[in-house]
Amino acid sequence: MLLLLAVVTIGYKPLDYTKSISKGNTDKIIITGQVFDRETGLVMPVVSISTIDKLSRTSTDKDGKYVLDVTKSSKKLKVGWIGYNHIYTRNLKLKQGDSAVINFKMREDRRPLID
Repeated sequence: MLLLLAVVTIGYKPLDYTKSISKGNTDKIIITGQVFDRETGLVMPVVSISTIDKLSRTSTDKDGKYVLDVTKSSKKLKVGWIGYNHIYTRNLKLKQGDSAVINFKMREDRRPLID
């Protein structure tokens, strides 16, 4: 089994997720992970996670964990919760049989609400 662990960065600013990929022998692509508050480190329940094409969706459980089955055509994930900035991943580059662990750290959106 091949295991790749990467902390993704753009320039000097780290992205809000980490990803590891392992190769398997199944016909599914399964993504699992956990969502945390960036400042407190606490897990975040009921966070929405979906593919950009919205073919696959799920939400985190009470422990901030999620499981998402995706198709090979799905390129990116979107993570969102009320009061927090959305997170978009880069292209996933996953193939059938791959499984990935992607953990997210969400930042509170401190912009004022506008009516």
